[in-house]
Amino acid sequence: MKYFLALCFLFPLTLLADVTTSCQSTLSGITVRADLSDICYTQEGDDFLQWQGYWDGTTDKYFTSVTGWQQSLNAMATETDWRLPTIKELQLLTTKTLVDVTNLVPDAFAENWMLQQWFTRDASGVQLMPVANAYLLSSSYQGDNGSGTSKVYALNVSTGLIEALTSSDFDSKSVYMVKVKQSSPAWLNITTQYSGTAGHCLQHDDSLSSVIKVATCNNSVHQKWLIESNTGFIRSYSGGCLQAKSFSNYADTTYETCSNYLTSVSPTDSDRWDAVLEGSDKLFRSQSSSSYYFYVTSGSGIGNTKGEVLLWNYSPVSTDDQNTWYY
Repeated sequence: MKYFLALCFLFPLTLLADVTTSCQSTLSGITVRADLSDICYTQEGDDFLQWQGYWDGTTDKYFTSVTGWQQSLNAMATETDWRLPTIKELQLLTTKTLVDVTNLVPDAFAENWMLQQWFTRDASGVQLMPVANAYLLSSSYQGDNGSGTSKVYALNVSTGLIEALTSSDFDSKSVYMVKVKQSSPAWLNITTQYSGTAGHCLQHDDSLSSVIKVATCNNSVHQKWLIESNTGFIRSYSGGCLQAKSFSNYADTTYETCSNYLTSVSPTDSDRWDAVLEGSDKLFRSQSSSSYYFYVTSGSGIGNTKGEVLLWNYSPVSTDDQNTWYY
């Protein structure tokens, strides 16, 4: 698929959770449905789930509604490897907080920018999914014990609450599906090309606000990263992101909580980066202050420790291999 959505996690290493984010789909901040990422991930500990909407069309990503549970089961039977999520799995996609039920935006996904765009209006203002009585269907159900009142559990798109619907007829409700399967994103080792630490992996410590550095590659989860071209995050398997503490020479880069996605054309916060090519060199340039790149230190400078990853104003970009990387 052309576009992918990676779903993430929280922090620190022992507190991984279920915050949504996106990758490999470049957006200007305006909701153009063809550009929306169509693959998502959630993480709990070392367990990953991959998600996709049950689209009316794969290009524009409009949800197809279903009128009964059997219809949904029949539809999923033709989907290789995919299945309906359990109600517990569906809850991984929400903020798990009671929200304003009168709001016309699917607030249950307020922290999950890309997912919210799946369910909300398009760029012209047309509402794609009705908010009142709109649901995401699960595979979890309550048997009828012969009474003919079998119920299936669904997630209210607006509130994030779990409700039981009559399985044979969804009445006037708008019921939609998301598909799920066991799968993990492709994690990268980002290594420095600098001769003094050539081939060393980008690494963070367990604790938030610890300084990013490079170290001998050892297959640690602290050295697994995801470069999200959609959000600009350089995200760790452990859940946090590489962030610039300030925009000045010798400024630290640290391991921090990933910021929420911004819908402005030019995101201004300090943990969003562009992975760019300068000739044969791969560089990481700040989206907030485009003349700044991060680099690995040689040990000289203002109190530098060799192998720390700091910020520097390269304008134009130097040929110094301290700011070039493999990934």
